[in-house]
Amino acid sequence: MSMTENKTDGVRLAYGLKPGKPAIFEAETLSLLNRDGSLYREPEISAYDDLDNHYSREAVEILAENGIYLEGESFLPENIIAQKDFFILFINTMGYYVPDERNDEFIEEMYAYLLRQEIITEDEINYSSPVERIDAVKYIIRGLVYEKVAMIDKIFSQGFADVDETYPELRGYVAIAKGIGIVNGFGGSFYPESHLKRGDAAIMIYNRLSQ
Repeated sequence: MSMTENKTDGVRLAYGLKPGKPAIFEAETLSLLNRDGSLYREPEISAYDDLDNHYSREAVEILAENGIYLEGESFLPENIIAQKDFFILFINTMGYYVPDERNDEFIEEMYAYLLRQEIITEDEINYSSPVERIDAVKYIIRGLVYEKVAMIDKIFSQGFADVDETYPELRGYVAIAKGIGIVNGFGGSFYPESHLKRGDAAIMIYNRLSQ
């Protein structure tokens, strides 16, 4: 038997990178660095002051404890979420590092990444536009790389008449999102064109990460 054939199974030590943190190390100290070369620090997230008794409170607070948050002392769960803010939450599901400083450069880099990953198209980009419920589902399904399956719409039954009537080509997206517990409807309807509230967006992202 040759030396190369004498192999034994065993436990091997391996290292992985935690999603949501940068992967840049200072050469001498091995300290974590942000993209601009500054020293990375764990985010200090204070409790939001407007979540008492709100149905999204648990999801919002668990996300914040894990570094997934929107800036500000108030979360404003009943406000409509802007596209840019939705993606700041969403992009964490793809292991993309989101720094404390969400400046214009970061936002541009984030959208460039979303374009490369085919999460969004050029004509869908509008930083400040409200996100409709159907669009949020579409982005999440693209992030899961289920879009090709979702596009075979005739094999799906998702139970929402308003989706079948207004977005029949997207019934597969909604069916998958509903089936894996990311979204629910209200009274048998999905309300696809309703603007997504910030609290509901947090619940979607929490449900996605809980899969």
